[in-house]
Amino acid sequence: LGCAFVVVDGEWPLTRLTDVLTDSGASAVITEQLYLNQVADTDTEAVLISLDRDAEEIAEQDSSNPGRIIEENEPAYLVYTSGSTGRPKGVVISQRALSHYVAGLESRLQLGEGLEWLSLASMAADLGYTALFGALSSGGTLRQMPSAYSLDAEQLARSLEKRPVDVLKIVPSHLSALMSIQDSERLLPKTCLIFGGEALPTPLVEQVQSLNNGLRVINHYGPSETTVGALCNEVDEAELQQSRIAIGRPLGYRESYLLDQQLQPVGVGVVGDLYLGGEGLAEGYHGRPGLTAAAFVPHPWKAGERLYRTGDLGRYRADGRIEFLGRGDDQIKRRGYRIELGEIEQTLLVHEGVDQLVVLQCGEHLHAYVRGDASVADLQTYAGAVLPEVMQPSRWLKLETLPLLLNGKVDRQALRDLEMSSSAGEERVEARTEVEAVL
Repeated sequence: LGCAFVVVDGEWPLTRLTDVLTDSGASAVITEQLYLNQVADTDTEAVLISLDRDAEEIAEQDSSNPGRIIEENEPAYLVYTSGSTGRPKGVVISQRALSHYVAGLESRLQLGEGLEWLSLASMAADLGYTALFGALSSGGTLRQMPSAYSLDAEQLARSLEKRPVDVLKIVPSHLSALMSIQDSERLLPKTCLIFGGEALPTPLVEQVQSLNNGLRVINHYGPSETTVGALCNEVDEAELQQSRIAIGRPLGYRESYLLDQQLQPVGVGVVGDLYLGGEGLAEGYHGRPGLTAAAFVPHPWKAGERLYRTGDLGRYRADGRIEFLGRGDDQIKRRGYRIELGEIEQTLLVHEGVDQLVVLQCGEHLHAYVRGDASVADLQTYAGAVLPEVMQPSRWLKLETLPLLLNGKVDRQALRDLEMSSSAGEERVEARTEVEAVL
């Protein structure tokens, strides 16, 4: 019909759900009875769908393709990422960009037709779109699991034992956490394991290959603004001898550049800012022309074309592959989600009991440093109501004052040092049972 789609997560707080539906201008929500109450509290019309209840009615519908011709520059979908101003921003992906991603992925992976694909990520984040469109465009099967399975390794393993999948797309830290169970090879796909969302640790690949030496392992990189993924690298034995696993080279119809502050190319081994271009670029941020102009800059060498400034750092190897070296700002990756720490801070600062607040990533956790009258219990409750679980701080530290630099900005390194010194004085309790050791 020529409509664009945006996926919202039924587990989101109502405020975020409302923000996304309002910002996207969605005219209707297709949902299940389970989530009807959330949608009823917004101004968007809900279309209730039950595949079991409506199966006969669905079967009676015309199965031929709609007659409307879709133009390549029309939007295919919006996906919302974290925004530093406190508002999530909608990335607009065109039909052209999506078709080029699918074609580039098929050409690079050469997996064939009729396979079963699985992603454990929420479809509200585009990490799962590799499996979604990889399956649908190749005559394969898209396997969907209940969300509880993504957290219960044993339940997931039993399900995959009964019905194995050919291809799995997953965040490295997610698979690492799941593989603490006995006989963890049950969690692995038969043909291809695709990692994405964060840096891929070498020990995890070595563990996977020790369990299934014939399994293809792919490291896939790309922000939402470049349509799911832009670079790809198949991990082999030689790759494991390097200091880190590369994110590889661009998929077909894509371009990648490592540039200095003057937008000039850097040499092999020199750290540079990673820019992406080519056919996979998003149209921009929905209704945010200022943000679009700041992130999508004119191409230095191709008139009329653009590059996307990823904010990531990298360097070239001698063979041309790119190594990912982390972020150049305060955007982080957590469980495969891109998160702006500024969005968390701006959202929590609305609380009337907060005068000042800073959020930092400490290992796998988010720590909040707060000045104000609000109690930690109140802040935890408030965060649970306004932020998705992945964006909620796991530790809160109340301070009389936050340390400052000479320029008046918060001294974030001093906060990290404070956290380390306070943790150093805490008594460590070693694991007392086998369960505690695993946890």
